[in-house]
Amino acid sequence: MRDTPTQLMALWRCFVLVVVRRSPTADDAAALTDALARLAERGHQHAAIVHCAVVAGAGDPPGEAARERYRVLMTDPTSICRGSAIVIEQEGFVGAIIRSVLTSLMFLTRAVYPTRAHGSKPAAAEWLLALLRQQGCEPASVEELADAMQAAMVRARTAVPANATA
Repeated sequence: MRDTPTQLMALWRCFVLVVVRRSPTADDAAALTDALARLAERGHQHAAIVHCAVVAGAGDPPGEAARERYRVLMTDPTSICRGSAIVIEQEGFVGAIIRSVLTSLMFLTRAVYPTRAHGSKPAAAEWLLALLRQQGCEPASVEELADAMQAAMVRARTAVPANATA
């Protein structure tokens, strides 16, 4: 597990669970690359990333160094990542706009794996598990993955490291 003022990151089965407290840094993006490498070292051939936000509103976009590291990660043809879900549970028009913008930006990145924003943990879990099933991988049920996301979010909200601001 990695816990910084900007995010909490945990490995669970073949998933990298990232709970975003504020805009990710270049170090956060590098840690995501390292987490996928650790999963590959553990023998996983397929992995998925889940980003859950615990910030209110859209927040600031990542800086240029972070965006570049994410671009490299998302376009790496050797990646074991098969999909990435972003969970923005904010309701209403603002939540829908944030999810739409994020999905559009990810589409423009031309990543080697699909990324989609979802309004709930179960919806994200269902989508990711369907992608993994297409690869012959069934690591969890929708309920188990949604519960793992919830546990990571609770931990991120209750065990905020010193220096963290929401």
